[in-house]
Amino acid sequence: MSIILTLIVGAIVGISLSLWLTSNSIPTVIVSLISGVLGAFIGTSLLIPSGMYFLITAFIGAFTLTLLVLFIINTSIDVVRN
Repeated sequence: MSIILTLIVGAIVGISLSLWLTSNSIPTVIVSLISGVLGAFIGTSLLIPSGMYFLITAFIGAFTLTLLVLFIINTSIDVVRN
């Protein structure tokens, strides 16, 4: 059950941040979906021993990794254009 919730939280956070912060291109949405799910698993595995609630750790991990990946994508696009 926890794996399913982690997948759902990661997918929701990844897709929503992608649609909110970037242009709605399919590769960006797919990359942010993958980074959101991976971030949710990483956040859960790292923050569960600290005693935090499960969904909060998945949200924190998905949010931070997705923002990092989207920042790298947008920065690299700006560097190539200029």
